[in-house]
Amino acid sequence: NRLIAALCPATIIVEAAWRSGARNTVSWASACGRIVLAVPGPVHSATSVTPHRLIRDAEAVLCTGVADVLELVGPLGRQPPLRPDQHRRLDDLSADELAVYEAVPARGEIGTGELSLRAGVALGGCLAILDRLSDQGLIGHGTDGWRLTGQPVTRAGD
Repeated sequence: NRLIAALCPATIIVEAAWRSGARNTVSWASACGRIVLAVPGPVHSATSVTPHRLIRDAEAVLCTGVADVLELVGPLGRQPPLRPDQHRRLDDLSADELAVYEAVPARGEIGTGELSLRAGVALGGCLAILDRLSDQGLIGHGTDGWRLTGQPVTRAGD
């Protein structure tokens, strides 16, 4: 879900129950600064709950057809990497900081030594980077190691 959301200029949710993998994809798309659109179905359908709630909570734009997608995304090959009103906090990270952040698994926790190896950053440098990423709210430390915090990596208006 993280890769799909990051590689696409927009994510379109069509018919998804509330407890659905689509919510995870929407979270990653939003975190990556991507556009989220929703195609709602009938209001009484269990498979329409997610699109309706996303639109209601302003997490997605109503999509009524291809014209809506083209208006927001533009012709193929001309998509901006981010919505113009958002700045990714990850854009401000150095190459080593980004390597460490990206080595933190999407689920679960990872020890400092393993994280240092995966990121290709020396242990001392990795420790300093982990402190900075933690101070920025991007990662946290649990009982078994480092984890993503789930905090948005975008800031509106920057």
